[in-house]
Amino acid sequence: MPLHSDPLSTAGSMNPLQHWSLSHWPFTAAAAGELPFAGTPQRQATADLNCWLGGRSQAALLVADSGCGTSTWLRWWAGSSGFGRQAIQAVVSQGPAASPRSAWSRLAIAWGLDPLADASPPRLDDTVQQIAGSGILPLWLIDRADPVTTDLAGDLITRNGSLRVVLAVTPARAAETATRLGRPARRFALPPLNLEDTADFLRQGLVAAGGRPDLFEPAAIARLHDRSDGRFKLLVELAQQALIEAARAGAQSITVAAVETAADERTRADEPVKAA
Repeated sequence: MPLHSDPLSTAGSMNPLQHWSLSHWPFTAAAAGELPFAGTPQRQATADLNCWLGGRSQAALLVADSGCGTSTWLRWWAGSSGFGRQAIQAVVSQGPAASPRSAWSRLAIAWGLDPLADASPPRLDDTVQQIAGSGILPLWLIDRADPVTTDLAGDLITRNGSLRVVLAVTPARAAETATRLGRPARRFALPPLNLEDTADFLRQGLVAAGGRPDLFEPAAIARLHDRSDGRFKLLVELAQQALIEAARAGAQSITVAAVETAADERTRADEPVKAA
């Protein structure tokens, strides 16, 4: 679970933003703006997507562990108008869906249709065909693909040869999803950040918030990377808490000790509450 939805709520009278001369909390989605951090994994995944769009396969699996920024990157892809020379119209929906009707409704909303009146195979087929008829490639991005949504995806691409579908899954669900889809699917991955990307991510966030790019000492960056395994979600939680802990101690930089204190705080936050 996240350490704190509002970091200032645990900082007491001390204001970490003032201590570090930051205009806002770095590393958050709001601070990142419209374009998410583009580390080595994100650049490679985008290149793989672009290559796949230039081929004939209709389905692809984006395989990533939880916390690696899949949702953020899919939303960015959905906001793009194209890759390379290929114009696309992309939408993103999220699983799991409780029923086929629920999956249809979510897709209808994503395409701008009335989920009550238009969530039907013929209406969605018409929409896909209209997009393709204008020379634009329709692309459906499925975050947290589940069996119900996977069945819908397989049905739609069987009836619509121009539709492309990317299903985001964890490694544990990749084989099952590919089998359920019932057709060959290109696979590409979004692995965790490497150490260099972790350092770049931290520096970029600090600079965007008006802070010093070297606030985190090199050893602290390495420890953050080890503690988070390079996964965005945990990295952000630990880095943010380390800022609080180091400011509380009156430090002038974030040390390994601050990172360890932040990690211990997270461990305590994850422990179940014992009955009195």
